[in-house]
Amino acid sequence: MSKNKKKKNALQKDLPISRANVIAVLDAPDYQPLNLAGMLEALSLPAESADALANLIGGMIDDGIVVKLKHKGFARTTDADLLIGSISFTKTGHAFVAEANSTREVFVPSGRTHTALPGDKVLVRIDRRGRRQQPDKLAEGDVIRVLERNCRSIVGTLRKATKWFYVEPMQASFKHDVMVPGKGGARLGDRVLVSLNDWEDPRQSPGGEIIDVIGPADDPSLDTLSVIKAFNLPEAFPPQVVEQAQSARIPKKEIERRRDLRKKFIFTIDPKDAKDFDDAISLEKARDGNWRLGVHIADVSYFVSRDSELDREATKRGTSVYLPDTVIPMLPEQLSNGLCSLRPDEDRLAFSVFMTINREGEILRTTFAETVIRSQLRLSYEQALSALDGDQKAISAVPGLAKRVELLQQANTVAGALRRRRFSTGALEMHIPEVKFKIGSDGRIKDIILLTTDKAHQLIEEFMLAANEAVCRELTKRGRLLIHRIHEEPDPEKLANLEETLQMAGFEAGDLTLRRNLQHVLREIDRTNQGHAWNGAVLRAFKRAQYSAQCVGHYGLGKSHYCHFTSPIRRYPDLIVHRVLKALANRGKPPYSREQLTETALASSRCEDKAVEAEREIVDMKKIRFFAEQLEGGDLEEYDAVVIDVRNFGVFIFIPAVQAQGMIHVSELRDDFFDFNPVRMELKGRRSGESYSIGTPVKVVIAKVDVERRLMDFFPVRPAAEQAKKPTRTSGRPPIRPGKKERGRSKSRQRGGRRH
Repeated sequence: MSKNKKKKNALQKDLPISRANVIAVLDAPDYQPLNLAGMLEALSLPAESADALANLIGGMIDDGIVVKLKHKGFARTTDADLLIGSISFTKTGHAFVAEANSTREVFVPSGRTHTALPGDKVLVRIDRRGRRQQPDKLAEGDVIRVLERNCRSIVGTLRKATKWFYVEPMQASFKHDVMVPGKGGARLGDRVLVSLNDWEDPRQSPGGEIIDVIGPADDPSLDTLSVIKAFNLPEAFPPQVVEQAQSARIPKKEIERRRDLRKKFIFTIDPKDAKDFDDAISLEKARDGNWRLGVHIADVSYFVSRDSELDREATKRGTSVYLPDTVIPMLPEQLSNGLCSLRPDEDRLAFSVFMTINREGEILRTTFAETVIRSQLRLSYEQALSALDGDQKAISAVPGLAKRVELLQQANTVAGALRRRRFSTGALEMHIPEVKFKIGSDGRIKDIILLTTDKAHQLIEEFMLAANEAVCRELTKRGRLLIHRIHEEPDPEKLANLEETLQMAGFEAGDLTLRRNLQHVLREIDRTNQGHAWNGAVLRAFKRAQYSAQCVGHYGLGKSHYCHFTSPIRRYPDLIVHRVLKALANRGKPPYSREQLTETALASSRCEDKAVEAEREIVDMKKIRFFAEQLEGGDLEEYDAVVIDVRNFGVFIFIPAVQAQGMIHVSELRDDFFDFNPVRMELKGRRSGESYSIGTPVKVVIAKVDVERRLMDFFPVRPAAEQAKKPTRTSGRPPIRPGKKERGRSKSRQRGGRRH
């Protein structure tokens, strides 16, 4: 701590008031901006307290809580057209600043971001003179101060100008090259880790020091390490954490204390390469014709006690991170793949949710219990699907499956009833396939597998959604505070803009603030096979799901109460919910205050965002290399693509088979002159009449790849007019636009559901 900071703190200790007293004055209904003398009087402080008060308010200014207005005095940031939030950048250099625990967001154009870097906590002055002429019409502003740096290092490629060295950032969101004094032991073209210096002058480039050499940027085997370093992801667990995990045991007394379900038929359905099985299910039919569904979740809270070494490390990690060729777990392997994993034929501690469900999918009763279970069958999704489809050859290949096929069929019936009821109450659905890469030891893509949903995935998804909702409802009903999984309603303005865009494309969307219209448009877009074209536009109209101590419901799922409970091995909020539920079950005091839950929810959302960004970064990197190798080898493959955006300089396309995006420049669109219609979002040839708009199919081959900037250009193999015509709608009802679940890929996709 600096001498000035120590002096400031010492002065503040002598002050008989706190920040809360200052805020109370600033928040008074009749408050007018006061200078220091006015604040002394308002706080009934003597003149000799001026220095201490100035230092107190100065600290609040540094933290972005208070602002000093020119010639007026002090005011709250929120009262002065200012906003504090985290900044994120687009590939074009523009940025968005989102206020924490709020829906407020400000657009910051490129060149007006001051010295902000991705993830920084910044202070933005909002420009009230007008709004951007863009579909989202967000408020616009300027970054005027960086309050807190998100990261102190970046990963990039070492380059050399005429007289100096610089590092070109690997992440496209970092728009500034970083000046370095020398090569730092690296070779030109190497990826390096750079420690950033303080950067205060936006007229100068940021500077830093090379602190680690990763290796050649063109070596794909180093991609994962580069992403881990770039996002400052944790690697090895501290020795004391591993030691605590290794010492974990299941005492006989604990087994005896619990409800014993080891003789019940309980089974798991997971990805075939999964090792951490955190959920299992059971199903029984009652005499009254209702079903009793049991969802059994690994009792991680038994092994990870609050404030232990394991807990502190899990808090920092927040979530497991799933990269194509590695997993960075939240908990050490001794727990995640060992004592907490519900492996077959092994005694395991669980927290079980029992739901009585009728034929209509209505949950009539819910009970909870701390249990000990013994999974009797481990199925992959493929094996479960074979059983549901009646594939006798596949069924006979799995020991013990044949006699359980009827039970699986019954489970599918229950899941179907839950699913139908969920959509009848307003749930929204988008079919967004994802890809899974098989990576070789050299870091190159060996295979690309397109993942789609099926009955087996939907079965588990419905059961987990039901359990999550049941837990949230029970805790809320009992007045217990918890971390909720929320998805707030979209802004009506954004829905109106989306409605207008869809109508221009031929969809009679109707009022999209009405959920039934949204559901209908989703079905229409899916039925006409245009989901790939519209998914991005639709998702941009929705807010992201996040964690919160407030219960505001989940818009995409159509649920008024929802939390994460079913994956405590890999998500910290689930572990928190387990502790809250366990305290209730044992008649204990609530383990967390609202302030603690708010802080943990915010931190967990940040960890999740970082994990999603890291996953997206490595996936994009692998896709780029995949197409670059095609181009270098001259073995160009043709791909079916669809137009997802149109500009005056060309069209952006999406390739469903590999889930990749790129651009076709207008100069490559046949031998014609194309006019851009910004209203219809269309490029149309003057001579040929050939047109490109959102949803237009086109066959393409790769033309150009910029690996460092993650950009791809494509050639159209044949004109759009020669492609299959877009399917036409037969329904007279207005098509509905898709509703959003949640952006990003995670292990939850492998579990049978996206990141809700």
